[in-house]
Amino acid sequence: MTLVRPPSPLGAAHVDTAAAISNLAALLFEQGSYDDACPLFQRAYDIKVAALGAADPSTARTHKWLVTATKHLEREQQK
Repeated sequence: MTLVRPPSPLGAAHVDTAAAISNLAALLFEQGSYDDACPLFQRAYDIKVAALGAADPSTARTHKWLVTATKHLEREQQK
């Protein structure tokens, strides 16, 4: 699946942009599109680490989603 999105008016490194990316990744995850969700969770996580730090609760939640999506993807690829 290819997603085309317009650039965020807030900028690519803004926390709200990371939240939007994370929400899209969560939707894809819930649909079982782990291969599409993982890179988006990674991108959102990287933005949040840079903007908020690794110890921020929002960053930690995104990291948890990233780990979960990666595990699902690995299981799917082993089938």
